[in-house]
Amino acid sequence: KFKELEMECMAKMVGMLFPKVEFSQGVAAPKREINDSKLFTWLQPNTPIYSYGQIRAHSQKQAINIADISLMEKDLSRKTMDGVMAIPGLNLLMVLYQYSLKNIFTNQAADNQHFTFRGMFCWLKFVKKLNGHTVVLPKSQLHKINRLASFNFQEEQQIHLEDPRFTDSFDVYSTDQVEARYVLSSVLMERIVTLKERFDRPVFLSFQNKQLYLAIENPNGLFSFPSGNLDQIGVVEEMALDIETALQVHEELNN
Repeated sequence: KFKELEMECMAKMVGMLFPKVEFSQGVAAPKREINDSKLFTWLQPNTPIYSYGQIRAHSQKQAINIADISLMEKDLSRKTMDGVMAIPGLNLLMVLYQYSLKNIFTNQAADNQHFTFRGMFCWLKFVKKLNGHTVVLPKSQLHKINRLASFNFQEEQQIHLEDPRFTDSFDVYSTDQVEARYVLSSVLMERIVTLKERFDRPVFLSFQNKQLYLAIENPNGLFSFPSGNLDQIGVVEEMALDIETALQVHEELNN
């Protein structure tokens, strides 16, 4: 019952706040685009992917797609957890932590804890035609270890760039050192840093074959109310700001 009410409220709010966009609920997750983005290191054909709503916006020159998604990859931390779950005694403690204690310590909804990613995923045309791909990930030791340990991207190399503000926040992987520097101009790197500051959450990007992919981590999701609260004005304000910022991506990152 709550989910039906939540979907109804979201549809009304998106329609009022952004009357020119197309908003769809109950549609299939954009699995092809998610796979093509190469943002998710351990993504497999059988990886569970869920969609909670999608927006499509058109302008004279561009169309942008924005989806609220979640997925559950078999990354290194999950592989380690599977090993622990096979040990009698420790498996009970792990279940207790995952579904009780972790919720207390992280203030994260229990039904989101098993996702390796939950948040916004966008895709749109990119102005530069590329032969390979370039991926920009949040600077994190876990992301780095996962990327290097995965067999999915053996053709990639880590790219070391000179912009300190950018490199303090991001790691870059690409199939072509020259092409990565062609894509990530000093102007674009500055705009990506600004975009991260606007969202104030982990930002993922990839560029390939005249496509730009963007993912913004958000444990509560874009089109969901955290903890079952339908009356939080802060949730509406955050959603509106996130959508408005995402709708400007084609202007910010494509010029």
